[in-house]
Amino acid sequence: MTSPLSTHRRLLLQGLAGMAATGLAGADTGAALPTDERLRRFLMMRGALDDRLVIGEIDAQFHAVINGQTVPLCGLLATTFTRWQAAGDGTWLSASFEHVYYTDIASGAVLTEWRNPVTGRTVAVPAYSSRPTVRRLTPDLSATPIQPMPPGTTMEDRVNAAYEDRGEQVFVERVQAVLPRPGQALPYAYGELVTLRAPLAALRDPKARQVRARNSFSSVSGWRPWMQMGDQPGHVLGHGSGSYGLTLDEINPRWLAAARAGSVEWLADPAARLVPLLAAAVKA
Repeated sequence: MTSPLSTHRRLLLQGLAGMAATGLAGADTGAALPTDERLRRFLMMRGALDDRLVIGEIDAQFHAVINGQTVPLCGLLATTFTRWQAAGDGTWLSASFEHVYYTDIASGAVLTEWRNPVTGRTVAVPAYSSRPTVRRLTPDLSATPIQPMPPGTTMEDRVNAAYEDRGEQVFVERVQAVLPRPGQALPYAYGELVTLRAPLAALRDPKARQVRARNSFSSVSGWRPWMQMGDQPGHVLGHGSGSYGLTLDEINPRWLAAARAGSVEWLADPAARLVPLLAAAVKA
């Protein structure tokens, strides 16, 4: 028997997919791009055509959704570090990791503890740093991790809308993941849409290797474990925006200050965490 919560979450994920598809309405799609040009544009917006370090960030807010009503929870500052390399077979490899701080939704200050407005409990707030992973991007703009995933994990990452709109190239990237949770009846489900936009004039420059792209972000997911929601029905709704193609000194100053205060050991050279992984993946 399917629970109302899992049914609601599935409908939300389906709704996000519909939002991506309907993004084509009213757009100036023009003639269909050749596969190689579409791949080239996506790589320049999401990554780079050379081995430079690609930095992206999102400044977002999280809300609880309970019985159709939203409750403000917290903010999020997420920065990603990625390097790309052609694999020689028409695909591209990317090695990346993400480092996240949660923030006060009103002041923007980085949180170390937080009063949960749903439960009333005060809980510790961790910084989150993902382990570096390697993915393979194929010419159809779908990506898969090359490392083995935990048993029971499913993941889909693909571009499901690509079009030109008022002088900009637009890509909508859709991610869905389901991860088992030991000791929990339901797995952790996560879905997101990231919309990328960049000027067509810059992308058409034959000398360009990277073009800065703006992004907007929407997500639905289960409760974060640190929130200590227990059996509270509902889910997390995220929404925010940011950019890809930043330099180190352009990262959000609140994120930088927190990383420096926390003595993040890789901050001086984030690429050093990625080079060995990418080299090993290319040789494999």
